[in-house]
Amino acid sequence: MTVGHSRWAPPAAMPSVAPRSGAGGSSSTGPILVASDGASPSASAFIVARLLAERLGAEVSVVSALEPSNVVVPPLDPPAAPVRAGATRMEERRARLDLLARSADDEAARWPVEIVYGDRVPSIARLATERGARLVVTGHTHHGVLERFVRHETPLAIARAACVPVLALPAAMTRLPRGVVVAVGLGDAAVRVSAVAGSLFGDAVAVHLVHVREPALPRHDRAMRQEEEADDRSFEHAFDRARERWRLPADVSAVTRVLVGKPADELRKFAQSVGADLLVVGLSIPGDAPHLPHRSLAARLYREWPHALLLVPIGDAE
Repeated sequence: MTVGHSRWAPPAAMPSVAPRSGAGGSSSTGPILVASDGASPSASAFIVARLLAERLGAEVSVVSALEPSNVVVPPLDPPAAPVRAGATRMEERRARLDLLARSADDEAARWPVEIVYGDRVPSIARLATERGARLVVTGHTHHGVLERFVRHETPLAIARAACVPVLALPAAMTRLPRGVVVAVGLGDAAVRVSAVAGSLFGDAVAVHLVHVREPALPRHDRAMRQEEEADDRSFEHAFDRARERWRLPADVSAVTRVLVGKPADELRKFAQSVGADLLVVGLSIPGDAPHLPHRSLAARLYREWPHALLLVPIGDAE
């Protein structure tokens, strides 16, 4: 597959970002992992990973998990025709991964491949943590309620389990993003993508840093105005930290915006209005607290946003 030349030029050396204490094995200098089950929609993950690896000078490995065959799972998708007749499950998976890599280019076909037996999420999360991956790249397929119940949402679950950013790509995404919207809170989640931001955002016309403020409750005008002014200063600090650490190419503008409303709705509407093809959002790691998927901003956007999504693990404090 031929990929056209881009206008990107390497940014200045970017400072490394230490992972959050207890956050797992994420590293600013580690490899990129392509996580794939061999299905054709994940071909985009191989193509985009190759483009990123060229710019970052990063190593790339392909990882895949063969789940136990004695687990009864409803056939949610029609089975694909085998690549190798009579092959074992391991041989068939390896053949499919090889086809996907070759569809990216010859260099991708030389990436090391590791296939492990075990449940998909814990297996890939373990590999990402052990290797100190800076990023996991995988496919993004929208599922119905039954599929989410049976299969879970793999990119979300990997990001939570490994505390490593996960780039989930739709099948049609065969280039780096041209329009980026980054959801910015009061913490440093946006800063944590600095290891890949200059390269991942390098072809964008603009990067929009957006904070969504919940509608204010009725109160005295002066108190409300003071609180909003304090919040605005905090958001500007968060915006400034992100811009400073990303070191974007000079021709990529970073635009800030504060919106008011329900975060998922406002982010999605704004991203659509500016023609974004990548949305970056923090993914809460709740520690010992029970996870409530229906209350998660990242989970809702994962289900509703049709384009690429970068999931950045964050702690409760952010």
